Amino acid sequence: MTAWDPPQQSDAQESELASALTVDPFNSLLAHYGMLLGVSDFQVLGANPRGKLRLHQAWQHGAGVIWGFDVALVNGDSLRVSPGLAVDALGREVACGAEMCLDLPAWCRERQATDTGFKPGTGSPPWRFSARLWVRHTTCLGRRVPSVSSSCAQGDDSVQYSRVHEFGRLELEPYTRSDDLCAPRGESGEDRAPCLFDDAFEPLRSLVRDGTVPDLPREPDGWVDAFRAVSAKAAAQFRPPGHQPGGEGTLLFPCDGPGCILLADLPSIVIERGSDNAYKVTVEPIDLSVRRTSVPTMVTQELLLEALTGLVGPRFAPDAGGPRVRRMFVSEGRVNIDLTGNVVEGTIGDALEVHSIDRAAANPSWSQPIRVRTRYAETTAEDDARISFRLPEDAGDIWYRVLVRGTGPTPLLGLCEADLVPLAGRVGDPAARRTDGRDVVDILRKDGAS
Repeated sequence: MTAWDPPQQSDAQESELASALTVDPFNSLLAHYGMLLGVSDFQVLGANPRGKLRLHQAWQHGAGVIWGFDVALVNGDSLRVSPGLAVDALGREVACGAEMCLDLPAWCRERQATDTGFKPGTGSPPWRFSARLWVRHTTCLGRRVPSVSSSCAQGDDSVQYSRVHEFGRLELEPYTRSDDLCAPRGESGEDRAPCLFDDAFEPLRSLVRDGTVPDLPREPDGWVDAFRAVSAKAAAQFRPPGHQPGGEGTLLFPCDGPGCILLADLPSIVIERGSDNAYKVTVEPIDLSVRRTSVPTMVTQELLLEALTGLVGPRFAPDAGGPRVRRMFVSEGRVNIDLTGNVVEGTIGDALEVHSIDRAAANPSWSQPIRVRTRYAETTAEDDARISFRLPEDAGDIWYRVLVRGTGPTPLLGLCEADLVPLAGRVGDPAARRTDGRDVVDILRKDGAS
């Protein structure tokens, strides 16, 4: 039996001893010449790397399916789960190198006999219920070998198991469901393997998803600072169950056993008996979206690269070569917009929009679009192309919002190899396409402040 094969030996058996593999990430064996090694020493030798690996997987990666474990209905009455690999909340690999099957009619009959609270219908089919399919880590002992008994032994333990085999076992857990398919699933068994990371790091999700910043000792200086502050606070307050106030349980891992891994939601299982007395099972749908999946680091880093560069799409889109704003500033009451290339002068009026707001007013509000008379100068050997216009002679603490469109129906257009291309944004902005550029917006004051 290899580390990948399911147990085949007749003497292989599940036991508490098999499940009690020692995990000790912070103690290691210190050997020296002439040292006699006993069972406890070899246990320490294995417990240290095993504990470090599980500790890393549980905290740094979390529970989830790595590959495989596809679920399908076969032969009209059984669930078949393909080979797969997963990690549970205690950092243990849950592996299965062969297909696993679950006979639904047999499971239903046995469950009704042992669980009085499970009532899928009357005593005879049809039976209707909802359930979730889990895989859990389990172990068995194998390969019996002669053992030297201690002097205190009774002589009946001269043969012992020398191997512990780890594998996965399927479990089906029913739950109650409202007739409203959009209603919460109710007692779905999720508490068997809660993802404590979800609650602990919800403030971080809210920051990234919605821009919501929780109460912090100081105001963060930018997004990176906010991310660090919120994640630091969340991690500082998160701890294993045994370290919770008055808590009991593991001191090492995010949660206690059994560490089940959710594979699929089966919201509608119907078991009927046909005219030939054979069972017919319908499962619709088999929903894999409820499972957690560990995406390879290589894929994650490439997704982050796409998100950070703003190039999420089927392929890389090169810059179309549209003009860009080098700078926008106020000088002597005129707004000057310097460009990296020439633009089509006839598109300036519809692409430019100016609004004002009086910050000293009792109820500040944006004005209607302000009509301005623009001047345009093309690129020369000494100067960039420039659009300029004079600001109105307004009194008060007036600020102006200047928008130059590169998007929408009337963008500012430039010429690139005799082709019309829209404004591509500011210098340093990501690539812009030929069909859609980027807007440039600034808020300025007549005295040059911004």
